[in-house]
Amino acid sequence: MKIKISAMAVVIFLAIPSLGYCEIDGPIAREALKRETLTLLSSSQFEKLEEVAKIYSAKKERSPDGNWKLYSLFNAFQNPPCKTDADWNKHLSLLDKWQAVYPASDCAKTALAAAWMGYAWFARGTDYEIKADGYSHMKERLGKAEKLLMNVSDSYVPSLDLKLQLALANSTPRNKFDAMFKKAVSVEPSYVAFYAAAINYYLPRWYGEPGEWAKKLEEFDLLAPRKEGIYARVAFGQLGNEWNGFSEGTIKWEKMKKSLNDIHFDSPWIDNMSASYACLAEDYDMARTLLKKIGTGVYNPAWKHVSLLDCMKKAGLPGDSAGLEKSLDYQYMEELSKNNNPWATELLNKWKKYNMVGFTY
Repeated sequence: MKIKISAMAVVIFLAIPSLGYCEIDGPIAREALKRETLTLLSSSQFEKLEEVAKIYSAKKERSPDGNWKLYSLFNAFQNPPCKTDADWNKHLSLLDKWQAVYPASDCAKTALAAAWMGYAWFARGTDYEIKADGYSHMKERLGKAEKLLMNVSDSYVPSLDLKLQLALANSTPRNKFDAMFKKAVSVEPSYVAFYAAAINYYLPRWYGEPGEWAKKLEEFDLLAPRKEGIYARVAFGQLGNEWNGFSEGTIKWEKMKKSLNDIHFDSPWIDNMSASYACLAEDYDMARTLLKKIGTGVYNPAWKHVSLLDCMKKAGLPGDSAGLEKSLDYQYMEELSKNNNPWATELLNKWKKYNMVGFTY
């Protein structure tokens, strides 16, 4: 069955009807939610933000692909499109006002802590260009985040994620980090971000030995609920960075295939991710089945590391772009544009002008 947007499939994306998104999935869903969150913040709609966060937390709401909406909400506060200190100060000022209005709110305190953590990494700079005095500013801002999180309930899921990230930034010893991770997954074993944060800790660029992160991922996959497909999801985030193909032996196709089959979320993003994995592993029987299901519903970001057209040919399918002009990315953006979404409208116009559909969010 071809995956496509239809009138019957359109439902409200966010839990608050006035926000008006259709139910989309994958990276576009995450980015759309992030931008909507920042729009609410910029207009000081603190009551609405409190309401949305409570709904996402209480109902454990997810996108069709299984992404936690709560994670995307707080990612907006931690990683806004701030390019200068002035941008960050404006962002932090809004969050300060929110906390002043809701001084007892775990959500408001965690959102402000998330922003201070984002601003801390901004102070440090990238791995390629660490700023002068970056570490001193970074430590100061991490301290502000840590102080805020000390006053948040120790069972509030977004704060537990931030505490794991903070532990990495503060060079927390392994035994303490492992205890923190154990605490986090005992509160919510299905929260994928906990596992991703722990894997980052065990990357060789931080505190792990070469290849250790992959072994940890196997352990985490056994620890997490099978339906989540932790092995597949977290490894996809490291593809192109810590590993490039199954022939390297870092990530094993047998374990990956089982993890993909365990995922109980039926969505276009999951199908496209699984198909690209199958092609990378040269498992063309599995790829053929998935590609037939996907049809013209291609979700381009899932195909960054393998050629879709080459895979189609090797899977015994017509290896051409006929019918793929309006990818799923394009259809999602069209639906969002109908709701006067400025981000989607601008991006859709760029895609039309430069023929770069799917690779420029």
